[in-house]
Amino acid sequence: MFEYNSRVRRVMRVASRVAGYQFSGDLRPRCTVVDTWWRSKDPNFGDLLTPFILPRYGIVPVLRAPDDVELAGVGSILGVLPEDFTGVIWGTGSFGDEATLPMDAKVLALRGRLTWEKMGRPEGVAFGDPGLLMRELVPASEKKWKLGVAAHITHRDRSLMKRLRAIEGVKDRGCFISCVRVRSLTEV
Repeated sequence: MFEYNSRVRRVMRVASRVAGYQFSGDLRPRCTVVDTWWRSKDPNFGDLLTPFILPRYGIVPVLRAPDDVELAGVGSILGVLPEDFTGVIWGTGSFGDEATLPMDAKVLALRGRLTWEKMGRPEGVAFGDPGLLMRELVPASEKKWKLGVAAHITHRDRSLMKRLRAIEGVKDRGCFISCVRVRSLTEV
């Protein structure tokens, strides 16, 4: 009836998540509801981890427009935040080509040193992609392959990936994930 990325479906997913977390004995009464932004339209794997990870730590993210949020999480989303953003940045990254960045934000963690340098080298900042927390949150699957490559979607057509696919016995699982499913997470 409605496409997966339609506004109606996105709103219903958020409402379902919030209702589920509010009535979950695991999170209530100590959960905190926070207006958050993550790329929900045409997302890639990393962008959808914010609403998956935060509830496991007692934070219920509610999707809002970038201008109306208190928290920005996983993904290369710094350039989407308004320049006057004063909320919290947690593990966010940069594409590197942003014209302006939210320099007044409270930065808890950044994805890496390049983003840290672009942000003016704020003090006391942790480094690392929050996606690394997935190993603690999703049960590991049985090892099936000798080598696994979880490439960024922009690398799928690069020569190295083409050469890897050409090696006899190498199977391409197509792990250029565009939506989060626990089954997919266990394969990464």
